[in-house]
Amino acid sequence: MIDQGGKSDADLIARTLNGDLGAFDTLVLRYERAVYNVAYRVLLSRDDAEDAAVEAFVEIHAGLGTYRPDMAFRPWALRIATNTALNTLRARRPAPLRLDQPADEDGYGLDVADPGPGPEDQTMDRVGLAQLEREVENLPEIYRIPFVLMYLEGLDCREIAEALDLTVGAVKTRLSRAREMLRARLAQVEALKNGL
Repeated sequence: MIDQGGKSDADLIARTLNGDLGAFDTLVLRYERAVYNVAYRVLLSRDDAEDAAVEAFVEIHAGLGTYRPDMAFRPWALRIATNTALNTLRARRPAPLRLDQPADEDGYGLDVADPGPGPEDQTMDRVGLAQLEREVENLPEIYRIPFVLMYLEGLDCREIAEALDLTVGAVKTRLSRAREMLRARLAQVEALKNGL
């Protein structure tokens, strides 16, 4: 990716490896929202997601020496963020989901990549983004994480497979199951709304 100043990720990584901390700050600014969003979607807690995002950037910085320039930086960084969040999740017992939790003041947790027009858009129009987000949060972890990485962070199946250490087939299966579960749940919510 190239920012307005014309610096590509590769340029910034090279400058960081040569001791330019400002270059790493630019990478952090460029990817902080995506890293936080992945952590939030895995952990379902703002505080834990903030801590995991900071830890992920520490790990990203430490791992830059092993980063392969033939790989896209964004999926590599999001893989680290996902693994950091998963480690945090494994280390604690999941907190109960609160459906009445308000959105962040700064918009985190609501940054939804636009996959283009399709059935999901029609569903979001009918049911609403807030309801869809609640239902995504209610998905079991093994389905929620691939769903978030694809539909909210824009990774493809190969990148998700690499990030989660799965086969592409396993990712496709989990995505299909996540979509089925969401369709069923959203149809149930819609039916309840229409029945009232």
